[in-house]
Amino acid sequence: MAVLLHVLVAATSFSSRHLVLQGASGGCDSFESKYWLGLKLAITGAFASGGTPFDTVACPATKAEEASIIQDLLQRQNSASMLIVAGILQPDKCFCGNAVQKTCATDYPAECPGISDDFSPYAASLAGGATHLFVEVAPDLAALGLNSSSAGSLLFTPNNNMSGSLAGREFCARTAGSSPRKIAQIYGPATAQHSWQRVDGFRALVESSCPGHVFTTGVHADWSKEQGEEEARKILLADASVTAFVCANDDMAIGVIRAANKVRVGGTSGLLIVSFDNDAPIQSYLKAGTVVATIDPLIKYANDGLPFSMQQTVALLAETGTAIQAPSLSTDAMVAVLGLKSAKIESITMPFVSDMQQYLIRELMATYDAATRPFEKLFNPNDETCDGTMPTTVEVQFLAETLHDIDEQTASYKMDGYLRLWWRDERLRFVDRFPGMNPCFSWIDLPSSDLIWKPDIYFDTSVATVPPFLPDDAESLLRLYSNCDIFWSRKPARLEYVSATGTLWQADVLHPSARRLHTLALAVSLPPPRLGSAPLQPFDRVVLAERKRCADRVAHRQ
Repeated sequence: MAVLLHVLVAATSFSSRHLVLQGASGGCDSFESKYWLGLKLAITGAFASGGTPFDTVACPATKAEEASIIQDLLQRQNSASMLIVAGILQPDKCFCGNAVQKTCATDYPAECPGISDDFSPYAASLAGGATHLFVEVAPDLAALGLNSSSAGSLLFTPNNNMSGSLAGREFCARTAGSSPRKIAQIYGPATAQHSWQRVDGFRALVESSCPGHVFTTGVHADWSKEQGEEEARKILLADASVTAFVCANDDMAIGVIRAANKVRVGGTSGLLIVSFDNDAPIQSYLKAGTVVATIDPLIKYANDGLPFSMQQTVALLAETGTAIQAPSLSTDAMVAVLGLKSAKIESITMPFVSDMQQYLIRELMATYDAATRPFEKLFNPNDETCDGTMPTTVEVQFLAETLHDIDEQTASYKMDGYLRLWWRDERLRFVDRFPGMNPCFSWIDLPSSDLIWKPDIYFDTSVATVPPFLPDDAESLLRLYSNCDIFWSRKPARLEYVSATGTLWQADVLHPSARRLHTLALAVSLPPPRLGSAPLQPFDRVVLAERKRCADRVAHRQ
């Protein structure tokens, strides 16, 4: 369930707000994980921009420091009106009771039933009535001797199962028509449910949408490059037929690449990898094509995904604060007020691939119907004019280059030149359409005119027109702008005319201005193309310059 809340109000029900992200070695700017550093910056930015800044931000390195910070807050302030946003780093090692430390990379939860993340520093603040928002993982209240009717805890996490499905879809698109792959799976720590959800979501999609691929070894690598490299090395040495990996985060994927370059014949050639987090170090491998896709959990953007959902949840809780003051602001109360099915809010995610323009085209075409003409709405509850009943405006320009096949007996001739069309299709708008993606490009060229709806045009008094839309015509350009304007151009385009009087005037053919007569008649009577806020490309400048020259000529004639 993806939840986006859009209520902006001033937070008055929380007397103080505190962010605690555990795991930094030397302050809040020293996270080894780019994931957590980005999360810290985005959450503080989201709360500040929403008018609910944090009173304190702490990044303890150890559990002891974390417990000391919470105790200090409880001693200085009333916990009943306190908001704590917290994230803990999951341990790289698993403990089985009082037994020796074991690595999660080799031991599954079934072998260590006592394995759990340590939320003990928050037991007192939960019991005291403070409202808690946890990132990625949340405590088991019963294990802390609490219950959902008295303690206030909500879990915020990217929709990891959906992330896996998005990654699987990109993998299926990349491998379509190729030989089946043998896919190894590398999870994070055995305690990390979101790790399982990512990989299992990927596997479910692949098995249902592009069956034939074979899933093989599954291991844990504790999120790190080093463990990822070690586990991948073992896999590749044991089975050289493995040709793909799905890794629960980017660091482990980089570890796989390191291992492949060391022990695999051909290195990463022919190897495909899917990962998660969209961190900076993975980008070069994404561009090279070794990484098929990395899923951005949208934790690094203040106005998208998890930070945005958190801030908006706090705003909504603040709006109802006078009605649900602590200790009644429990988990159960928050679930009821927010209309949730459980104490969990899953935020949206976004895939990033090597060719984002192709991804964008696939997404736009997924629900597009080329048989239906463009419209903005079909129904209007206010009894106003419905756009669905209005015509689609198509702007037309023909720039004649040559006259030929002039026949005085039949009073006919033909013209070749540029035929250009502009129209708008709101269904193809890609600005602000995809979460987390602000395109660096203002337009994309569509590979085929068969993908979209096309206007059926004709020229008055012409007896024949070469069909302007030819499949995969090398001399055609079909360009979609980010604001949903469409520009189409074709050369050569041919018009065939017969004189309405039955007589072909000599001036029509021989006069120096004859070639541009039809250009003037068609070009200047139409508004210029709408190019939105996008910078003009060289071809667009030529079009606009030609129109201005035509308009100047007509003004001079008049």
